[in-house]
Amino acid sequence: MNEAKRMLKDNSNITPLTDLQLNISRENRGTDIELKEDIDNALSKLKHNETEILVLKYYADLTLKQISNLLGINLSNTKVRLHRAKEKFRKLIDKDFNQYLGG
Repeated sequence: MNEAKRMLKDNSNITPLTDLQLNISRENRGTDIELKEDIDNALSKLKHNETEILVLKYYADLTLKQISNLLGINLSNTKVRLHRAKEKFRKLIDKDFNQYLGG
């Protein structure tokens, strides 16, 4: 993870998640904030290695090969970990979304 932090620090076009500024229109303000809260909530429920791989792929925009090298695991294992993390994240988000629909 230290290597991931170093890469994020070296890449000046990446903004830490806590520093993101939402560009929210007045009509969508509540919905966008709820979505951000749902995403943060889902990420907090994942294991560290699941959150780590999602952040490296979708936030740091690293390739699977870069993630593989960074984590010291083979490419196939990287793909499996990413797939499992995405599935778990998707289920958590769907569960939160269904609560808004009364499901």
